Amino acid sequence: MSRRFLGVLLGAALLGACSTANIAVNKGFDYSRIKRVAVVRFKDHPKRGGSGEALTSAFEQSLLAAGFDVLDSATVASAVGGRTGLLDAKAAKDVASRLKVDALVMGQITDFANPRETKVNVRVMAPYDDPVYQTQIIHTVDANGVPIDVVQQTVVGHRHGQRYHNEPRAYTEPGKLAVSARMVYPATGAMVWSGTDATDAVYPDAARAIADDVLKAAKATWPKK
Repeated sequence: MSRRFLGVLLGAALLGACSTANIAVNKGFDYSRIKRVAVVRFKDHPKRGGSGEALTSAFEQSLLAAGFDVLDSATVASAVGGRTGLLDAKAAKDVASRLKVDALVMGQITDFANPRETKVNVRVMAPYDDPVYQTQIIHTVDANGVPIDVVQQTVVGHRHGQRYHNEPRAYTEPGKLAVSARMVYPATGAMVWSGTDATDAVYPDAARAIADDVLKAAKATWPKK
């Protein structure tokens, strides 16, 4: 089974829902020109090592699911000479020619934040059942026969009701991943699609969620089956 066909099978369900990405598609472009694509590795965000690699892999998976023939990332990395992120028009044309691909997908991570746990005190209404004490003085003698008074508190009932009290709670603030991405046709320099997306999904699931959203928004550009 080919890598392309396997990707289509595995990704069909993931690409079935509606997209939330903000993507502009070049409606005047002939999408049938694009079948074989390569993803230029995204640069890591300063706050998260490996984020670029994760996002690159996510776009590869989503492109496969959409039906594109996707070039292996190691081959692409060798062709671009270790460069990451956006390539200028000349570099993009040179890389596409060497790789024999129709289009390049590239972009950058514009924002990243890890999930963070925050602790707060919350006022909570809760029932109470407080004992009611009665103080009694018992007259007795000690071991030497000396008279003494012993103070003793005895429970004679209970008070019932409800009242507020502070209760510690922990909340997890979701992480954030924001990305800008584009597909270019280096032979002419045409932009096939370009846009942005962001999600608060937990990393690394956020990378695949964004890649899927972007590809769904650009569905008109998918290869025809």
